[in-house]
Amino acid sequence: MATTLTESDVIKMISSLSNWGRWGADDQLGTINLITPAKRKRAAALVQDGVPVSCARPIVTNEISADTTIQPLRFMVDSGEGRDHDSSERILQRRGAAEFIGMVFHGYSITHVDTPAHYFWQGQMYNGRPAHLITSREGAQVESVDLLRDGVVSRSVLLDIAALKGRWLEAGEGVMPDDLEAAEEAQGVRVEAGDILLIRTGYYARRLREPRNPGKDGSPRAGAGSSCSRSRPSGCNTRRAHRSTRSRCSERGRARRGRHDADPRLYSHGQAR
Repeated sequence: MATTLTESDVIKMISSLSNWGRWGADDQLGTINLITPAKRKRAAALVQDGVPVSCARPIVTNEISADTTIQPLRFMVDSGEGRDHDSSERILQRRGAAEFIGMVFHGYSITHVDTPAHYFWQGQMYNGRPAHLITSREGAQVESVDLLRDGVVSRSVLLDIAALKGRWLEAGEGVMPDDLEAAEEAQGVRVEAGDILLIRTGYYARRLREPRNPGKDGSPRAGAGSSCSRSRPSGCNTRRAHRSTRSRCSERGRARRGRHDADPRLYSHGQAR
């Protein structure tokens, strides 16, 4: 039976579930430390077919969708227009096309990874570092995505809550520990420490079926409830599967490395891609 948490309960969890100091006072990675070389080797051994499975969706630059937080920008630096009648000298100078794309990664339409530097609690981020270490000029001077320059590789587990319920989840509907456990049982899997957990809520299926006006309706979303923080193995990295989009640039923002919807002490590192 799902337990309803009060605001006070959640605030207490910030301390009771904190991983601050777990890997030493100087640590900046949080639960990414649980993705060890041995964990990666076990994950690689699971590959059987070698077939890539895309979770991508188009990045929309010419209209505002219900997902849009801040509109991405795109303009052509150069195109193929006029190449058929340019002078020979000009043709030699214009031998390719290029474009500029600018986007704010945080939100619901760009795949990204939030770092502990993304959220503060009482003026601090993960492991007690002061929030002022994130500056307008330099960005994240600590706990930045640069720490993941070697990539994040681990076993990934998709728990399909929408399939379990036979429908998409409604706006504001929480995924509860009982839902996760039921999905594990139905799918014959068990989420372990160091895994990358993806939760499917059916959000994008609803978006395709029921287009919405972002100016009037906002965007219906559902996700993991706070009580799930107590039910997952320590170090389980969680991500909602419906949030994946197509972007080769998406991991380059400095202040992102694993999404956590509340506080860095509660999630310690949050959710890894």
